[in-house]
Amino acid sequence: MMQPVILISAARQRLAINHSATLAMNVLNCSFTELLISLGCVPLIVVPGMSIDALQRLFSISDGLLLGSGQDLCPSTYGEDPEVNYSAQVSGIGEPYKRPLMLSPDKDRDALELALYRQARSLRLPILGVCRGMQLINVAEGGTLHQEIPDRGIDHCIDPDGWINYHPVEVDPQSRLYRLIDKRTFNVSSVHHQAIKRLAPGLKASATAADGLVEAVELDSREHFVMGLQGHIEKTLNNHPEHLQIWKEFVSETARRSRQNVN
Repeated sequence: MMQPVILISAARQRLAINHSATLAMNVLNCSFTELLISLGCVPLIVVPGMSIDALQRLFSISDGLLLGSGQDLCPSTYGEDPEVNYSAQVSGIGEPYKRPLMLSPDKDRDALELALYRQARSLRLPILGVCRGMQLINVAEGGTLHQEIPDRGIDHCIDPDGWINYHPVEVDPQSRLYRLIDKRTFNVSSVHHQAIKRLAPGLKASATAADGLVEAVELDSREHFVMGLQGHIEKTLNNHPEHLQIWKEFVSETARRSRQNVN
């Protein structure tokens, strides 16, 4: 059987390697690639700056798209002015409206992933978004984001000491997500300071937190798998094995696409 090929984009960051001055590097969380490989897929990494023609060629051999985590989306992608100040003087994760440079938007990455999403959508390829990836799906479909999450009593952001907060979310029993995990509630890891503000037309919220923030979205279509989750479902599989069902469904959809291409 042909292994499904999954497009996944990398971020650009400046990192200090081997005690050198910082170098511009393409980076990608190994949690994503290792999980895809373990499920029998071939991750195909794309990087900011690639041309539309190059992407078209990659799509000719691809069966799905994974949109992963990373820095903030530029507010211009959803028609708003920047409210957050990014600075090299800010340490750690910073505080609301004052964030470190590592979180500052990369317009080339935004353009790359919006192009990837729109092409995958037009080809009806399976699409899964995690954290930033869910936010990008919402923006690509015409929605907007909170540039800083309103304080409503739930801590969605990682703490300055590295502690990752967990909280429960409620799942819509009419959603595809519910059919996959068979749970009305489950816990998610929260490491984000931005979130969906206006949900895009054509998407439905399949899970929400107690403060009303959208924690999962899906395309309102039974035929086309497009799903986004705000929590890091790639890092929680030991304690929350139900999250694996989401990955298995995504891979199953890409494998079905792969078989159609062969036939």
